[in-house]
Order: sequence, then structure tokens, then C-alpha cells
Amino acid sequence: MRKEPITTTELFNTVTERLQNKDKLPDILDYSLATRDSVPIKTENFCIKNNLDYGGSEGIYLDLSAEVYDGERFAMHELGTFKTLDESDEAMEKMGALLGSFISEVSAYVSENGDDMEWEGFAVRPVGKDGKRRCGIYVTSLAAAKEAALKYMGKYDSISICDYEGRKERIYCDREAVEAL
Repeated sequence: MRKEPITTTELFNTVTERLQNKDKLPDILDYSLATRDSVPIKTENFCIKNNLDYGGSEGIYLDLSAEVYDGERFAMHELGTFKTLDESDEAMEKMGALLGSFISEVSAYVSENGDDMEWEGFAVRPVGKDGKRRCGIYVTSLAAAKEAALKYMGKYDSISICDYEGRKERIYCDREAVEAL
């Protein structure tokens, strides 16, 4: 597990490297540049936003940002830019394909590293008889985690509550233990 949240710069560079390793970066790129204003991403609750357009004086730019939801509001954080000097229709199509590949690769990265993406709030997940955690919900307070766990209790043998900020998970097998939270 990570010791600190991934930053916008790290995410852009990681995804760019993954695309390069899969030969999904178009040969027309003149450069890629991660943001200098790096901020931590503390949740997997974000969407990739973009501006794909012709530059004011030359080429085509693909600017990428993460729109992050922190449980109360949305905030936009820059990730980075891809640029080509080529202004042809074919170049625009390649940059559009790059956009699709970037979004898909971010999704794959988040799926593979889900617990490393959460740093605030709580995950409440039912635990099956096989010990595997099922899909649950994300909440921002311990009170909401307790309420959600009590709803799951009785339908499942045990409930997992993961405190992302404390980086701790506890499994509860009875209602009284959850009520004592």
C-alpha cells in the first residue's frame, strides 16, 4: 500500500508510461508534460475532463484534468498536456484516440489500485462467507459508516469498515460491536 496519496503529476506520468508500454502513444506527439501544480488525489471519485483543440498559433493540444468530488463539492485539478505540431485531420483523430486510451488507462489504474486511491472517509462493505469483500458504499463520517453497517448487518455474516485516513480496516460480526462505534 502507498504511504501517501498519488499526486496529479504522478497519475499523469504513470498513465503516460503505461500507454507508452502498450504502444498507445501516437507517433505525432511532440511532447507530453505533467502539471507543475501537483496536488494529491485523495479519492477514486473523480472524472477525467479534457480540452482537445487546435492551438492558438500551432498544432493540437490535449489538456487533461481530474474533476474530483470530495463528498461535498467538485474541484478541478490539472493533470497534464499532450501536444503535436501536426494540424491535420488525421492528427486530430489520433489525439482523440489518445484521449480515449488515457481515460481507459486511468480507469484500469484506479481499479487495480482502489484502496490506494482512498485517503479520506470510510468504505463499508459486506463480507461474504468466503471472506471476500463485496461492493459496498463510501461515506464521509464514522456516523454514516455505522448507519450503513447496521443496514448490512443481518443480511451478511460480517461487515468490513475501512477507515481510509487511519489506513485501518476492522471486520464486525455482530450488531452490538457496530452499535458500540
